[in-house]
Amino acid sequence: MLRETKHNKPKHFFITGNRGMGKSSLASYFKDYTEKKLKYVGVHIYNDGVHDIESLIRQIIEELLNNIQKESFFDHVFNAFKSHVESVNLFGTSLKFKPSENLLEHIKDNFASFLVDLVSEFDNKNGLIIIIDDINGLSDNVEFVNWYKSFADTLFTNYRGKSPIAMILAGYPEKLELMHKNNPSFTRIFSHINLKGLNNEEITDFFNKSFDKIDMNITKEAIDILVKYSSGLPNMMQEIGNGTFYMTNTNLVTYEDAIGGILYAGDEISKKYLQPLLDSSIRSPEYLGIFEKISNDALSNLDEDYYFRKEYLLYLQSC
Repeated sequence: MLRETKHNKPKHFFITGNRGMGKSSLASYFKDYTEKKLKYVGVHIYNDGVHDIESLIRQIIEELLNNIQKESFFDHVFNAFKSHVESVNLFGTSLKFKPSENLLEHIKDNFASFLVDLVSEFDNKNGLIIIIDDINGLSDNVEFVNWYKSFADTLFTNYRGKSPIAMILAGYPEKLELMHKNNPSFTRIFSHINLKGLNNEEITDFFNKSFDKIDMNITKEAIDILVKYSSGLPNMMQEIGNGTFYMTNTNLVTYEDAIGGILYAGDEISKKYLQPLLDSSIRSPEYLGIFEKISNDALSNLDEDYYFRKEYLLYLQSC
């Protein structure tokens, strides 16, 4: 389907999957493939903190300008934006796109024609791939869903045969469902890619190949326990693999090394994913107030086996 876009057939893809399933990695793979095999210009932006269409468009254009600085057609494309771009020299030249409200509104209203005209300037490239990763920030924006549907329809009906363009969106399944509720026609635009957990054979193959690349052997007992705790999740596999490597002092990974690696990975995962959530909730004034009441009650009953129930916590929360 990606290769079809080279023949001026625009395509839209939506990658879904839970956290840590490899959505961003797969999207990056598609970008690398189109850049190397199809000679496309690639744009990959992360959208999690963006909640409006204007900011999204600004991100896309800014990333594109930075990615094509070494291309022969850069000056021609840049001239169209130069009054809205500033240069930042820090370990190389980085461009900041600061459009006027009128320009941004015009591009927003004519996004399909804007992209088609843009691609026509790529004198030594065959097309354009745009990846909007972590679409979660825009998932509850009804305007975005309707705007994207209109953009896709315009691209297909008005510029069929003129638009070698691939669009890839990535987000959580529940966010896609929310966008579907906002406009049921939205999801029909896309070819859907739903990432699920890896099976045990795939995880085993991953660990065998990973350790083989660095000239390390691994016992079957070690492999089995690594596979069990990876739970089919790519990010867990990577954390556990890294942890096991750090905990192994020879070129043979044993069961004991694997256990140490799993514990190491658990600590890393807790810091990256769990601790921020716990700190934002349990350390809140509301929870601290509940803990204070529980501790005071426990101190007044030191001579008894102290326990509390969920109902008691609910009661304290209402106090």
